[in-house]
Amino acid sequence: MMGMDRWKALAIGFAALAAQILWLAPIDIGWPIGATLGVAYMMWLERRNPEVTSSFQKPTKQTFYYIMIGLTVLLVSGWMLSLVSGPMANQEALEGSMKTLGSVRLGLAVVVVAPLVEEYVFRHLLVGPMGTMTRLIAVSLLFGYEHVGQLSLVPLTYYSAMGVVLGICYLRGDKLTTSIPLHMIYNAIGFGLMVM
Repeated sequence: MMGMDRWKALAIGFAALAAQILWLAPIDIGWPIGATLGVAYMMWLERRNPEVTSSFQKPTKQTFYYIMIGLTVLLVSGWMLSLVSGPMANQEALEGSMKTLGSVRLGLAVVVVAPLVEEYVFRHLLVGPMGTMTRLIAVSLLFGYEHVGQLSLVPLTYYSAMGVVLGICYLRGDKLTTSIPLHMIYNAIGFGLMVM
């Protein structure tokens, strides 16, 4: 049975996912900003709750090491996949969103909001600091499906593998202190290439 601290952490995670969806929705910018500030306030209130904050650690040398290794793996695998399959549906959807949302809002959503939310929910809450490889693979499949939205083999495999790489860097590195910057840098590179 889950304790109250765990329920609070899950509530914050689902509220963060809702805020992320609002950032990508063609609605007034006040709603996503308000939702994001609300989630930040909830986290601040629960800052002493280990279920909420235990994965935010002080960076060490291994933080940088795992960010660089993870980034190399993600960039090489993404490049190889683009040679084989061309642009993916998720990429095409983001390019379509650029017209409705604008590059600044979409950039904030992709480079800042999505990595923060996805790493907190998928790596911290669902895999957990002491997560097993089985749990990591199951959550990575869910992460892949969240990005693809359908059972399309190549994109689902790619995004699930991305989830595994982020998860290994989370578990072996300094938890969210490693996986969040890695995810942000990778998304920033992809977004930068899309805007060019």
